[in-house]
Amino acid sequence: MAPVETYIHSVFPSLKYVITICTGSAILAQTGLLDNRRATTNKSTWASVVSLRKEVEWVAKARWVVDDTPGVTPVWSSSGVSAGIDVTFAFIKMVYGEDVAESVANLMEYDRHSDDKWDPFAEVWAVEDK
Repeated sequence: MAPVETYIHSVFPSLKYVITICTGSAILAQTGLLDNRRATTNKSTWASVVSLRKEVEWVAKARWVVDDTPGVTPVWSSSGVSAGIDVTFAFIKMVYGEDVAESVANLMEYDRHSDDKWDPFAEVWAVEDK
């Protein structure tokens, strides 16, 4: 196992949450920690990422995915980099509430997408669930 994978395996059980952004889900998938769990990734690299680990339930049409399988660390994964901003706001909303998420978005002057299934890029890149 590569040093990065070894490190992830060592800290994963103690984490309260994990958030991957864009192709960061590929790194987590390669550890086997996403096996039998739902995740997404950047649509422009879909084929290469999903081929890394067939045991992952890859969700094509998703801005982000939350896998909160009971008994294991919840994993949040985003599609592309900009979707990473939206998954971060969804996470902030879950942890700190809508008022805080809205306040931060307004300070950033960011028009966030709050629908985790909004993903026009699945069509652009013609990807399907794996």
